[in-house]
Amino acid sequence: LRNRIYIAKATDDTGIDPRIVTYFDPKSAISEQYRIIRTHIQLNHLPKPLKTIMISSALHEEGKTITAVNLAIIMAHDLDKTVLLVDCDLRGGAIHKLLSVNPAAGLSDILINDIPLESAFYKTRINNLTIFPRGGIPHNPSELLGSKRMRRLLEELKSKFDYIVLDSPAIIPLTDACVLGSMVDGVIFIVQAYRT
Repeated sequence: LRNRIYIAKATDDTGIDPRIVTYFDPKSAISEQYRIIRTHIQLNHLPKPLKTIMISSALHEEGKTITAVNLAIIMAHDLDKTVLLVDCDLRGGAIHKLLSVNPAAGLSDILINDIPLESAFYKTRINNLTIFPRGGIPHNPSELLGSKRMRRLLEELKSKFDYIVLDSPAIIPLTDACVLGSMVDGVIFIVQAYRT
């Protein structure tokens, strides 16, 4: 996607962030750009289908979280497949804020505590889209994301959803994305024009 700032006019009182263009204006030119990414994911020529996709960037504030949310919405809506959007930014993830969800538990809580997995699933206003928010901020995010428990969790999630989109932290300041990258089928790297 080209580096553009697009603020949709919110047409309802859902609390969803106006930058979630695929929700507010699914027929727009920018929504179509997300469809192009979705098509590339579907029509890749890899021996294994891309079921788990991580979104990352080099630096903070390059648009990876906005991209992850918009892409997940397009996939859930257009493909009529179940999509799980996982917030793997355990230090400051904001997916729940963008989609106006008030979670009681999330990824870090599942990895640290022995609580039921389903207690961290949150349905959204978008059909087929479930989010898995970050949860509380732990003292050891990289270790949690690189743990055997995280690897087992991803395998379990694959059996429950058609696609899993993981929003990871930026790659230069933190090791989290490097750790997660070895567990997913593919990575989409967001680059901001004239900055990255």
